[in-house]
Amino acid sequence: MATSIYTGPRTFTETDQRRIDNQFGQPETVVGTYMGLEADFAAWVPAFGSAHPEFPLCFLTQISRSDAAGSLLQVILTYTGTEISTLKTSSGLLYSNLQTETQLVSKSFSWDGNALVSSVQKKISFSSQFTTIEATFSYTAYNYPNAGQFQSAARILVAIINPYWILLQSAPDVVITGIPTLPTTINPNLVLTRFSAKQSSTSSYSGSASTGSVSSSRGPWSVSETWSVEYNLASLGVTASAYTF
Repeated sequence: MATSIYTGPRTFTETDQRRIDNQFGQPETVVGTYMGLEADFAAWVPAFGSAHPEFPLCFLTQISRSDAAGSLLQVILTYTGTEISTLKTSSGLLYSNLQTETQLVSKSFSWDGNALVSSVQKKISFSSQFTTIEATFSYTAYNYPNAGQFQSAARILVAIINPYWILLQSAPDVVITGIPTLPTTINPNLVLTRFSAKQSSTSSYSGSASTGSVSSSRGPWSVSETWSVEYNLASLGVTASAYTF
């Protein structure tokens, strides 16, 4: 019985079984199947985190290998990222899969100090509540974003709904009714209230010593940033002595 001898190219070639998975709001995956000699695997296999040869923003996150006939090895490479064009923020950050969410949130702040009560200086304290629309931007970034990227977009979405409401007010020797009269327009500050950027770096292996699957999730960053409008004494535009009741 004759022994078959492999006469194909001395490298791994991709088959026609490439698969691209794309779900809105999630990084894409590009999965390619490659065939080659087992003896050539170590010299050929790409490094984890390396870019796909056709899609520079897809990064290798998983390698699976299994035996095939005639000393051949089947290797499946999984790349994570995006195979379509990306967008760029004003700071130059490449990103994709942007999702925007707005939420109605109740917040509060407290103040104590001297105020004019019936034209007399009194030491008082009060707590105030306001309602705001805050905006959250979730996206995939292709390098680390060292700050919030969507401040300009947030300015369009965030808003104060209920600007000023006294929950509690007190003074040692006087009963106070009503809310403080402010001599200027309330001007809340737009601030980045929550920010997270996660790049996983875990790895795992399953299978036998010669074949199996190795995974590493190092690659693009999953980012979320939340913007809202906040009050403080400076944004109210008044000094402590300017509060009047």
